[in-house]
Amino acid sequence: MGPIHRIVAASDFSTRADLAPRRAAALSHPKLAQLAHILGIHYGLKVGHHVSVGSAHVEIVAYAIRRNADLIVLGAHGENFVRDLFLGATASKVVRKAACPVLIVRTAAAEPYRKILVGVDASPAAEDALHFALRLAPDAELCAMHVVERAGNSSPTASCWGA
Repeated sequence: MGPIHRIVAASDFSTRADLAPRRAAALSHPKLAQLAHILGIHYGLKVGHHVSVGSAHVEIVAYAIRRNADLIVLGAHGENFVRDLFLGATASKVVRKAACPVLIVRTAAAEPYRKILVGVDASPAAEDALHFALRLAPDAELCAMHVVERAGNSSPTASCWGA
């Protein structure tokens, strides 16, 4: 896997969805975390925009495919926080349907990623997830976590980062 060249950041213009384009900007150039609102002007990034009419998750996934995106960045929730309490309906559907990695943003990031937890199993997709995490934040501490469910026991048997 090579470097990330194209990122698709989607927004429904809600307050929480505003985090996704900012995170995409920060990932595309380290100095943009503070200056996300002036992406193209000050840093010479090629910033495009696109409006689609249709089902949000279908349009986002189709656009990412057409643009050959390396990453889709979405806010965790849209306007209906109660309905989307765990993970926004659009975000959840995009995660299931997208052909490229999807980063779900819950909070603003003031600095680059320092610690990344990657859930793994024995699948090729889990190996891809580990490689992508290393591409996303090559200087971060990485923890690959595999969970085996056991009836009546919810306590961890091992931990990352000494916790």
